[in-house]
Amino acid sequence: ARYCVGSSCPFHHERASRLVAPDRHNGRKLLAVSLPPLEPWMSQSPFATDEHDPLVRANDRFHDEYNRTGIALRPDPTILLESDYLVLLRGSERDARLISPDIYHSLKMVCHVPLAVFIMLIPELLEHDASTQVTLSTSTMERLQGYVPFMTAAMPAVTLARFGTQESLTRQQTMMNGTQAYVNRVLSTGKTSLDEVTALVRSFEPLVNQNLYDAAKASIDAMASVMDDWHGNMSSDEWSRLRVVVTASFMSRPQSMAAQFFARYFGNIPLVLNERFYTVESIDDEEDALRVASTHASDRAVASAFFGERYRMDRDALADGAAKYLTEKYGPLPPTGDDGCSHHSNDAVIALICVLCVALVASLLANFALIRKRKRASGGSERHLEYTPMNE
Repeated sequence: ARYCVGSSCPFHHERASRLVAPDRHNGRKLLAVSLPPLEPWMSQSPFATDEHDPLVRANDRFHDEYNRTGIALRPDPTILLESDYLVLLRGSERDARLISPDIYHSLKMVCHVPLAVFIMLIPELLEHDASTQVTLSTSTMERLQGYVPFMTAAMPAVTLARFGTQESLTRQQTMMNGTQAYVNRVLSTGKTSLDEVTALVRSFEPLVNQNLYDAAKASIDAMASVMDDWHGNMSSDEWSRLRVVVTASFMSRPQSMAAQFFARYFGNIPLVLNERFYTVESIDDEEDALRVASTHASDRAVASAFFGERYRMDRDALADGAAKYLTEKYGPLPPTGDDGCSHHSNDAVIALICVLCVALVASLLANFALIRKRKRASGGSERHLEYTPMNE
């Protein structure tokens, strides 16, 4: 059987999919996804959906009223980030503007060439030590061979007219030619290692980073131009009511390009908890996006009234209770740094202070001994000694 496994482009939030097929090599099943028969996603328990229970019926009515209030509080105007477009919904008007120029896509597409080769190889190479020369399976060799015509056909499309400057063109050609040369070498030997493919893609790091910078610049400039145009055609009251729904994948959400842009554009506001835009995942249509915007509006009114904390409902309603009980059950969390990792910060500070104290005492003793030595050499009295710095 073959299964289609959804994934996300690591260079941005676009959707992708790949077929993962079984293959046997040295007695192991490679690239296989062993899944049970797939069933519909599990929902709530029968207890929570028992319509014979009057409390369940009252809860269902709550959800109906919750949705109605959300619709009533829906912000107007609203801007939706829909893939390559910003869409302004303003009363009955709808204005869609492209914010991903052609160069934005072209730069990313070239980055995907070495990435494609890397992801074809790593499922097999990760089973071995990084330096081991691995004899590739028939399936992996076929995948590489099947990609060669695509690389070859894409080379003539990498032109000065498409990429604008000779520097950019050379950058793209370096990645394309380097990747194709590596693939040809692997196809001729049937072997490679994780170290080799890592060295290939790592050699492209500055080129990839420059492509991503140029792509971000092109898109951000386009977004700024569109927002400036819309801003200039809104009253101050409309602009103050404006809310933006920023869609992102899970992997890109924490610092998505669009979220960073809107945080800066609206005056350096926080990336997460703010009054101007919401960053959301798994949105497939405008109805869903507007539902999310409406939910944020109603939830913040609920949070302020129930908890006295405007953004309390932006996190799980059970979050505080869960944190309290987990502390009771497992003890307090260890100290964490900005990266979220545990650090024994107090112990480190104490150790550093001890080292500094020892060094200071040693320095004072050395100075005192030096002073005594000098006084003795000069025949002076030891009763009127003065502190002399070591560097004198």
